[in-house]
Amino acid sequence: VEEVLLVQDPVLEPYTPDGHAAALEAAIGELRPELVLFPHTYQTRDLAPKLAARLDRALVTDSTGFKTGGDRPTFARPMFQGKLTADVLPQGPAPHLVTFQIGAFRADRATRVTSPVPVRTLEMTIDAASVRQTPEAPFQETKQAVDLSQADRIVSVGRGIKEKEHLAVAQALASALGAELAASRPICDAGWLPME
Repeated sequence: VEEVLLVQDPVLEPYTPDGHAAALEAAIGELRPELVLFPHTYQTRDLAPKLAARLDRALVTDSTGFKTGGDRPTFARPMFQGKLTADVLPQGPAPHLVTFQIGAFRADRATRVTSPVPVRTLEMTIDAASVRQTPEAPFQETKQAVDLSQADRIVSVGRGIKEKEHLAVAQALASALGAELAASRPICDAGWLPME
C-alpha cells in the first residue's frame, strides 16, 4: 500500500449502494485506475454490479487468484459450484472491477512496512438527492450457540411438526438422546426457535 485515500460525506453513512456508487464513481473518475478491487462481501455484491453498470465497465466476481503476463492480468474464478476454475480476462476499457473471495490471499504473506503510509482525503460532494434507497439494518451473522458440526447426534425439526406446540416432543427426544436440537430455516424465520 502506497497511499490510503479517504472519502468523507454525511451521505455515505449509513451505507447505501446509491451513495457509495456515486462516491466511487467520482473517485475513479479522478484517479483513473486500471483496476478496482473489492472483497467479495454482502455489501460488495450489492454495490459492485451497480458501479460497473454506471461506469459501463467489466466486472469479474468471486475471484480466487490472478495471473500476470501480457498487457493485463487474468483472474481465476470458480465455476459450476467449484468443479472448474476459469481464467477470466476482462474485456473493454479500464478500469476493470474485480471482487476477491475472503481468504484468497494470506495475510501472513503481506509485506509489512516500517512506517505508516500517507492518508489523503479526496474532496467531493455527493448529492443527497441521488440516494434513493432507505437502508435496512446491516446483515448480522448469528451467534453460534450450538456447533452442529461437532454434535454426536442431532434432532432436527422442520415444517412437518405443523405447530409450535409440537416442539416440546422434539426437545424431549433430543434430551433423551443427548442430542442437539436443530431446525430448518422456516422454523427459525417463524420465530419458533432462535437462529442460533
